[in-house]
Amino acid sequence: MIQRHYSVTLLSDIIISARTATQGHSTCLDYIPGSNFMGIAARAYAGFDKNTAYEIFHSGEVRFGDAHLAVNGKRSLKIPCSWYHPKGTGMDTVYVHHAVSQQTRQMMRTAGDQLKQIRTGFFIQDKDDQDKNQLYKVSASHFFSIKSAYDRDRRRSKDEQMFGYDALVRGSQWIFTISGPSREILEKIHEKIIGRQYIGRSKSAQYGSVEIEEVPDYHPPQPDCAAPQKNGPLILYFESPAAFLLDCAGNFTLQPCIKDLGLETGRIDWAGSQVRHRSYAPWNGKRRGRDQDREFIDKGSVLLIRDYAPDMDMNQWAKTIENGIGLFKTEGFGAILINPYFLNVQEDEILQVSEYERSRYEPSNTSHAAAPRDQSDDHTIAWLTRKKQEMENHHEIMTHVHKFIDDYKIKFQRITASQWGAVRERAQRHTDYDSLMLQLFNPKDPKGFLYHGKSEKFWRSNRDTLENKMRELNDTLPNGPARLFLIKTATEMTKIIEKKGDTQNGNHKIRDLSLTLSGPDHI
Repeated sequence: MIQRHYSVTLLSDIIISARTATQGHSTCLDYIPGSNFMGIAARAYAGFDKNTAYEIFHSGEVRFGDAHLAVNGKRSLKIPCSWYHPKGTGMDTVYVHHAVSQQTRQMMRTAGDQLKQIRTGFFIQDKDDQDKNQLYKVSASHFFSIKSAYDRDRRRSKDEQMFGYDALVRGSQWIFTISGPSREILEKIHEKIIGRQYIGRSKSAQYGSVEIEEVPDYHPPQPDCAAPQKNGPLILYFESPAAFLLDCAGNFTLQPCIKDLGLETGRIDWAGSQVRHRSYAPWNGKRRGRDQDREFIDKGSVLLIRDYAPDMDMNQWAKTIENGIGLFKTEGFGAILINPYFLNVQEDEILQVSEYERSRYEPSNTSHAAAPRDQSDDHTIAWLTRKKQEMENHHEIMTHVHKFIDDYKIKFQRITASQWGAVRERAQRHTDYDSLMLQLFNPKDPKGFLYHGKSEKFWRSNRDTLENKMRELNDTLPNGPARLFLIKTATEMTKIIEKKGDTQNGNHKIRDLSLTLSGPDHI
């Protein structure tokens, strides 16, 4: 098989839904399935002659591989389901499930330790600071956003039509491979997929823009066909999902037989294997609908083969399954690795896996941080700052208002609602503090409201309390809050007095009604 390798740069966030359900939380895959790249080529289906179209899309000879996150120019791999780490700790110490002896398991149970499966993330092998090979865990960044359906008739958001999108973040780079029987076929595919393309959901909106470029000097790691450990099993690592048929009726199975794996002899050790599965209904863009649900073994699963022929030629077997196993190989299904180094370990051997610094493989523009501020933002920021300060001042003033009313409500109970309304009206009219104080508390000025008029006798014993509180606030708090304090206090006292009057009037009406009903003329 001839291969050509490509890099994918996300120019915008992209959405590759992990399931077809439209309700509930929608998650995005952490890789880009090969069916997306096959779909890009299929848009030009009419431009291929019949023989070429059949060879590319229907013969099974061409394979569009999945795109994985690229780190330092290397394509990462899905963390295998056989990797376990002690519960409650990090991933520095990783055990391979089938290589853990019964003695070690018993010692862990005695010590109260428990192994936990690592179910998410990818990994690469790279050089550390001492130039030694080291395994590193990497993961793609996701961004969740809330959207709303649009009502075109009313020109606003639709009621009760909120939904969320989980997307892979723009700026990251991914690598995938296209395999084919001839250079001519791959060149025709190359012409259709290169350049700026759109994949995933909501391509007509803000999502799905990618740039595809060829990477001619890329050399992917070859499948490790080393001999298994002594008396150990053959290890099959599912580098991509794989689907198998149960019968000729088209039913899928999650328990493939030995022949499905390209072998004549052997037995699958299901107890030692670690398999995860998933179902999905692929979207057919031509028919604008979904195809039959697919049940398949998911990426990262591990199968163990025992009782195989001891003289089996593994290199010949690897060549036989080079283009994949099972169904839907054109869409990237069925890629496996045989006895890879990260699974083909000795008994109780421990792998050291470090966390790769995200800044080393994720560009700074992948984040959804706010855009850099320029001078045009200064007015908005100043307005928001002012509003924030006003809200804080209002909250503090209302605290003083409520405390003042709680302390002196009984002393001011003889002041009528109309009197408090007159005080509030003067406070609203006089914005200057000194002018307001003269209008209310100047005994020498005939206009001093609280010192003159018929209601002066009601204010006489309490006006000093109100005046002292206003002077205290004006001296201790910024921005002259005394005026606002008086307005709020007068408003709240008016409500209290009116509520008290309504209650008393209601009691009088009930008393009058009871006298009427109990009178001698009542029948």
